Amino acid sequence: MRVPGEGESGAEPWETAAVLVRAAQGGDALAMDELLTLVTPYVTRLCRPIAPADTADAVQEALVTVFRGVRGLRDPLAFYGWVRTVTVREAVRVARRTAVEEPADPDGLARLGGLRADADGQACDNRVTISSSPAEQPYHDTWLHI
Repeated sequence: MRVPGEGESGAEPWETAAVLVRAAQGGDALAMDELLTLVTPYVTRLCRPIAPADTADAVQEALVTVFRGVRGLRDPLAFYGWVRTVTVREAVRVARRTAVEEPADPDGLARLGGLRADADGQACDNRVTISSSPAEQPYHDTWLHI
């Protein structure tokens, strides 16, 4: 796998990134810009399935986190693994923050187990208490199927 535009040098992507990481850690703003440009397509591919409705926001959050944290990266060759970890975490945060919650349907809850809908459509608990002593019941009878 080669980085677009880097085919002539024969360097692997992580080697190219490691050179840019070292320069960015030293304060080179152009290297930081090049590094973020290099990793943006990768970050986008990671964010798209995790936060499909808010991919752009997830990519932006991940790139900001990369920008802020690259100085603390100890091994520049580990850059892509670190970016993946940071990106997935940020994409999940964005997806959770923007997720729409819908109220549960009582009939849907009734299918989950011991809950039933009463005449008013309200969920009611119809579970039965089972003896807590294992000696009183055989193992196969400890689960109550309604």
